[in-house]
Amino acid sequence: MTNPIVTTAVSKLKYPWLLGLTLAVFVADVLIPDFLPFVDEIMLAAMTALFATWRERRAAPPAQPPIQTIRPNPPSQPPRLP
Repeated sequence: MTNPIVTTAVSKLKYPWLLGLTLAVFVADVLIPDFLPFVDEIMLAAMTALFATWRERRAAPPAQPPIQTIRPNPPSQPPRLP
């Protein structure tokens, strides 16, 4: 059973497996006691948040042609007055 919100969010990531690996290490680290409390948990939480926001770059939009202004040709001679 997959959640559509999670599926769409993970499909946009550049390295979705890296997020899963970091999240698994974070959960294991929280469950296993350590000598320096909360130091590695904070670092792993920061890395997990970083990998969760690391998305693929979007393709550059196609370049639009420059806007050209159309001007009438200037008259070759000034108009004559009667």
